[in-house]
Amino acid sequence: MVQQTEKLRGDGFIYERPGSRFLWAQYYRNGKLFRDSTKTHNRKEAEKFLRAKLNRPSDRNSSVPKRIVLSSFCRKTRNSL
Repeated sequence: MVQQTEKLRGDGFIYERPGSRFLWAQYYRNGKLFRDSTKTHNRKEAEKFLRAKLNRPSDRNSSVPKRIVLSSFCRKTRNSL
């Protein structure tokens, strides 16, 4: 018996696009729709491609510094007053 996992909204999906020899992936990131060619015919490889796209950190969060030094924060806020 094959166990089927339930797909959740926002997981994206794999589909065949007319006129293309490859499978395509459709997904949303930061509220924007993306449709990318997976450059493969194999459904398992296409799903792996989609999972990789969904697991990437968002572009908005990648530019946020990991930590802020208190002295630099105080200096910047003092200068802005």
